[in-house]
Amino acid sequence: MIEGLNLDNLSVDANGRVSFSGLGSGIDLRGTVDAIIAARRIPIDTLESRVDRNLTKINALETLQVGLETLRSSLSRLYGQVSFGNSNDIFSMKQAFASSFRIDGTAGSAAGNLMGVTVNNSASTGSHTIEVLQTAKTQKISSDAIASTTAGLGFSNGDQFTITSDQTRTSFNTNVQASGAVLLGSAGTLEFTDETGNSLGSVSYLATDTLNDLATAITDDITGVSVSVATVSGGVRLELTSATEFQMSETAAGSALTDFELGVRRINVNLATNLLDLRDAINAANSGANATGVNASIVTVSASESYLVLTAEETGVTMSLAETNGTPLQDVGILTAGSAVKNQLQAAQDALLYADGLLDQSNKTYETSLQSAATTQVGSTGQLTFTRDSDSGTISTLNYSSSDDLTAIAAAINGDVSLTAEGIAAEVVSDGAGVRLEIIGTAGFTISESGAGTAIDDLGIDNKRRVIERSSNTIDDLFAGVTLSLFAAEKGTTVSLDIEQDLSQVKSEIFTFVEAYNSVRQFINENRLVDEATVGTDEETGILFDSTALDQVSDALGLIVGQGTPGVDRRFSVLSQIGVDFIDFGETDPLLVENLQIDEAKLDEVLLANAADVQKMFSFSFTSSDSRVSLLGFNGNTSYAETGYTLNLQPETGSNQVLYSEQADDAYYTKTGLTVSADAIAAPGGAVTADGLIATAAAGPHTLGGSFINVTAGQSYVVSAYVKAGAVDQVRLGFSGSGMPGNARADFNLATGAIVQQGTASDAATIEDVGDGFYRVSITVTADATGTASLEVTPKDTSSGVGFSGDGSSVSTYVWGMQVDDATENTTEISSFAFTRSSLGTDIATAPDGSATADGIIADTNALPHIVSNNATVTVEADEAYSFTVYAKADARDKLRLNFGSGNFGADTRAEFDLTAGTTTYTGADLDSVEIVDATNGWYRVTISGTAATAGTEVFEIYPMDAAGISFAGDGVTVDTQIWNPHIVKTSAAVPGSYVTTTSAAVSGVLPSANIDGAPGGLDDSSATINGNILTVNSGGAEGLQLFFDGFSGLATSVQLDFTIGIAAQMFFKIEELLDKTTGILPGEIDQLTDQNTLHDDRIEEMLTRLEIQRANLLQRYINMETAVSTANNIMKSLRATIDGLSGSNS
Repeated sequence: MIEGLNLDNLSVDANGRVSFSGLGSGIDLRGTVDAIIAARRIPIDTLESRVDRNLTKINALETLQVGLETLRSSLSRLYGQVSFGNSNDIFSMKQAFASSFRIDGTAGSAAGNLMGVTVNNSASTGSHTIEVLQTAKTQKISSDAIASTTAGLGFSNGDQFTITSDQTRTSFNTNVQASGAVLLGSAGTLEFTDETGNSLGSVSYLATDTLNDLATAITDDITGVSVSVATVSGGVRLELTSATEFQMSETAAGSALTDFELGVRRINVNLATNLLDLRDAINAANSGANATGVNASIVTVSASESYLVLTAEETGVTMSLAETNGTPLQDVGILTAGSAVKNQLQAAQDALLYADGLLDQSNKTYETSLQSAATTQVGSTGQLTFTRDSDSGTISTLNYSSSDDLTAIAAAINGDVSLTAEGIAAEVVSDGAGVRLEIIGTAGFTISESGAGTAIDDLGIDNKRRVIERSSNTIDDLFAGVTLSLFAAEKGTTVSLDIEQDLSQVKSEIFTFVEAYNSVRQFINENRLVDEATVGTDEETGILFDSTALDQVSDALGLIVGQGTPGVDRRFSVLSQIGVDFIDFGETDPLLVENLQIDEAKLDEVLLANAADVQKMFSFSFTSSDSRVSLLGFNGNTSYAETGYTLNLQPETGSNQVLYSEQADDAYYTKTGLTVSADAIAAPGGAVTADGLIATAAAGPHTLGGSFINVTAGQSYVVSAYVKAGAVDQVRLGFSGSGMPGNARADFNLATGAIVQQGTASDAATIEDVGDGFYRVSITVTADATGTASLEVTPKDTSSGVGFSGDGSSVSTYVWGMQVDDATENTTEISSFAFTRSSLGTDIATAPDGSATADGIIADTNALPHIVSNNATVTVEADEAYSFTVYAKADARDKLRLNFGSGNFGADTRAEFDLTAGTTTYTGADLDSVEIVDATNGWYRVTISGTAATAGTEVFEIYPMDAAGISFAGDGVTVDTQIWNPHIVKTSAAVPGSYVTTTSAAVSGVLPSANIDGAPGGLDDSSATINGNILTVNSGGAEGLQLFFDGFSGLATSVQLDFTIGIAAQMFFKIEELLDKTTGILPGEIDQLTDQNTLHDDRIEEMLTRLEIQRANLLQRYINMETAVSTANNIMKSLRATIDGLSGSNS
């Protein structure tokens, strides 16, 4: 038996062999190895301690990050961020106080019983008055009394009716059909309107058209409405959607809306239908995309008397009820035999109110101020004269005496034949506890005193108060930022609404800031504590006592709080001046060092008296010497300057490649068939510098031509001149040469100010009356080759054209200020096409310029719209004007439609033309202008012009038409309409720029530029960039400032910018800088500690591996030694036994 075995000395090697240390030597070899390894592990322990400490530091720094983020969040509404409606600015918070009063002295209802009021930051401080005359109400209809709710109502099988309310929606669906090929079954027209009743367009359909055809027609013709044929359970349905609400109605005999339940729901009843069933069927129809907007309920008066009540969901909306089979609604007493509503419990009505004493400016209605009774006497004697507004003619003069009361005056007005003939009548009406005299006419008229009386002043006769109407009781568009919820109407009771700055919210936000600041400060204090005796080695020392990041955070916050806001009123520049100060220096708790405390009474006092100064102390406060320059944004790089900054602006200037622009007599110009009388009359500028062109006696043309200038293929040019009629009243302006297409010209009538004819190569032509008989005429032309071109001015006679004969002495035309300028945008020619149910025959006819390059639109056999449009993408800019021009000639079809097809220009942007009569037959409401010009030989130049409301890609559409419209069946072979040279011109760029005078050298234009504190005139020095109306400062003290300016027109070229940066703004952006993931000191220190730990962990792993090898080697060596000792001991024992045996035998 082995006794005293120490199992701690047991070792198991990798092969499972078991050995014991010390059995032979008696030495604790395992303990010895452990002691050696432990000694060698001390460096690892040191590294692991460093890792643990770094992890603790990282956790602390991350906690500090969270605290700083909380502090930054507490500043988000204090620092003056520019936001829509000032939604992020706590100083713009408003509160509303409502009270009520009556001028008749009686007690009215409390304001809260009449309306509720909510305000947002965009509301303006001030006072409003509101009198609710009528609240909006929903329409209610009832049936006749019905004896039983469970008995059949006497309907016939197959009876059917439709029900809906006249409300707009953003989506409509048809009912489910077997397929999109289902025939519509009737012919009619669908009219689409927006939520305000404006037309979005119409779609005509035939009985033989399919659901798919209807979807295509709506897609093609109704802008802003998306249509799809969606596969659903049981088949397909048409789904119409729009970003804004719209409505549909039938304007012809068709029944598509009803047949396919498109915004209308059909309700089927039968012989067994009872009142409960009818209610449930109506309510079931009020669901889904085509919800009727009508609820049904049953009111039971007694066991034998019940009523079905229909209620529209929306106020001010009228229900539409119709019987489509049988007379079920008549049977229950909802409709009369004439399809009128039989029992209307409540008509739909709009809310009516007065606001802020606004008066009706139509001059059709007048009223007196509130009087106690109809017997109130005038108190003076005089005359009232009634005058027509239309021609200031006197209608009648009415005499009154001091004893006349309101009733007598009303009777006198109603008894006056002249006033009655003009439709003027009077009535005494009740208004609360008092009365008013109302005088109403059918046309505008004016009432004045024409005698010694003072009735108008004494009775307060004035325009009647303006009645404001809304369809809902929730009104959010009367006053900006204010929402009214009308509860009840009470005539004569006025609600006074006072909107004030909500200083309680400002105070609360300051408290939140101080709390967040103190939390960060206490964390800093706790984590930077140092025991001077141990200098950082004591366990009580803050974990971040040696953190550079912590020191920088502490210093940055302390500096901002300490220095306050430079540049503001010195009385309100630091926090202590508004009651926010450091805790007393005598505070013994080290965690409260540099904490803030609030003197609430002092803060309240300052906020009440100097809220604007408190705002400047905290926020970014900006002013500009020009109100059209406003603040869009700023960042942490934007710094305060005591003298502010100067924004220097350089507007875009035009160029002029024509020399001697005011000297037609110079040798620079060629004179063909004319001479020049220099400085003949005063020019538009006032100086006598306009020249006269004198046509010779020979037959014309008589042309003034400039020397040739270089032009570049594809570049558009605006050619212009100031001209005035002389002996002839027309002029031709041209631009010809090797780089220009033929017929680049336009003719102008200087007597009427009209464009007579525009050449086929001219993209655009303009004429502008500049006064004193002068017109500025222009053409825009795109060079078709790189080469040269010359400006040409040719007088033209109305009857003889340019070939007239002058007399050699009379001035035919006066000219001044000739100019050629680069157009800012090139003309876009449509040369590749997209086809919808159409194709194009190319080069099939003679074009207006005589070349065989006219194309023909060929409609396919579908009885649907056939469209040719641009294949290449064309992008339009918001608020820019464009024209779409096509030369067109009738062929198999004699009419044409042009359209802006993508919605950027509005909903109704089509125009239709008769190519036989040369007339415009329809002009869309959203177009700026439409033009059709005879281009001879059956050709017409047709143009639609519009201003893009939104930016985006645009489709320019051409539709052949006939008398039936755009939906006809072609044969796929015959040319329906010939077209040539379709193109788009950015017409806002196709006008001449500012006139630039030249002499012996051309003038190059400059793009708009700006600088901050740079050279006057806005020379670009890279300190600021302009993109549209947004200016961004790129460098210098104002770096990061972003401004909006309302165009250069009238804007000063030098604008003074002043701003102060409040404590909240400074701290917000300083925290943003400290927390920046790339450059911030806090993330940087965390990354540094993380990198250190990564290196330490790698080193520890390496050292542990090496230590384990050392342990194994030591153990093996000691085991080997132990084995050797054990073997020696065994030999010794054997020898001893042998010796002992020998000794025994010898004995």
